[in-house]
Amino acid sequence: MQPSNTFEDYTQPIRTKTAGKLSFHQIQKNMEVIVISSDAYRELVSKIDNIALAVSKASFSDQPLAERWLDVQETCMALKISKRTLQVYRDNKILPFSQIAGKIYFKAKDIQAHLENNYRPLRINNADRLR
Repeated sequence: MQPSNTFEDYTQPIRTKTAGKLSFHQIQKNMEVIVISSDAYRELVSKIDNIALAVSKASFSDQPLAERWLDVQETCMALKISKRTLQVYRDNKILPFSQIAGKIYFKAKDIQAHLENNYRPLRINNADRLR
């Protein structure tokens, strides 16, 4: 099978201005073709798939929530609060945090503990039950 592209397809004229005159230069785009056997190609694809699988297994999303560290955006989404409210929580030492190179992280188990410590169960009176 012959390639449909010619040398001219991989070069382009470039206009430059030299001493008031326009001149054209050819710049060649270097394109290299590597041919491998189908078995080698399948082996390469298999190795890439294995790497992708290993990376996805190592991601934070596979860890239990209590063992994860959350950034500011994830924490705001988990608590359904604004960044400013989260800043107030940090300033008032409501939530412990870690700061690395200007980036703030919160332990998910600390967020869960905060929610459980502030849980207020419903109390139903006997009078309310009769209605």
